Amino acid sequence: MEKNNSRGLLFIVLATLFWAISGNFGSYLFQFKEVRPEHLTMTRMFITGLVLLAYEYKVDKENIFKVFKSKKDFVLIFWFATAGLICMQYGYFASIKYSNAATAVLLQNIAPFFVIIVMSFHYKKVPDRTTLLALFIAFFGTFLLVTHGNIKTLKIAPLALLFGLLAAFGFTNYNIVPVELNQRYSSTYLIGWGMLIAGIVFTIFTRPYKIPFIIDSVSISGILFVSVFGTLGSFVFFLNGSKILGPNKASILSLIEPVASTFIGIFFLGVIFTIMDFIAIGLIISSLLLISLPKKRKDTK
Repeated sequence: MEKNNSRGLLFIVLATLFWAISGNFGSYLFQFKEVRPEHLTMTRMFITGLVLLAYEYKVDKENIFKVFKSKKDFVLIFWFATAGLICMQYGYFASIKYSNAATAVLLQNIAPFFVIIVMSFHYKKVPDRTTLLALFIAFFGTFLLVTHGNIKTLKIAPLALLFGLLAAFGFTNYNIVPVELNQRYSSTYLIGWGMLIAGIVFTIFTRPYKIPFIIDSVSISGILFVSVFGTLGSFVFFLNGSKILGPNKASILSLIEPVASTFIGIFFLGVIFTIMDFIAIGLIISSLLLISLPKKRKDTK
């Protein structure tokens, strides 16, 4: 058991580190190689989608097109791909382009609170006191991150904020939309088709292949790292780590990502953070930790 827990811990840490490194690698490519968020978004979607579907085909080739046989399921997975994955993936990298990886991660990570708000309205149930406290801390932390306490000024680029909120919107749909589909399909199947559909739709409308960038060994290896390790590898590691440790512990450990992104940005890309930024980062991480901790059950007699 202890050996399995250690392996699960390693998987989650590797997943979060790959996410953190890939975000900063994306920032480097945007600054120095004229790579655009469109390039990274398209590439990571196609690679992840095709690899996961190849795995699903090997496991159960008879049902590889099952999701298309139900009109309802197809509509759900199409919405999951477009309003979920495209918004989340493109919004995240576009936010990095106009700010930095740590800020983009933090803006995207307020999405769990959007999920809580949406589900509270859906079930007509007020969140518990711990969740309400976490909500307040998260949005106050976001307010400090964006304004440094002065409501009249923005301390990050407006486009960074806009795309960060787009990523949070996508992340919200990413969590809510597949709830029903998860009862009939595996995670790898849903992510595989979601990524491939998202990649096709995104490519048709943005045509990233027509946007030039500096093509050399660094840019190609960077794009591949973001696509293979930062997307596919992170997903596989996190999925397996979550199965071993459970979703609560996995979500808590995933909070390593914004911390790692911050320090990678400082030491390798020269990103400058102020005291107010660090306070905001601490508040947002604390709020996520609050909602990730398992709730104590009251004994009933």
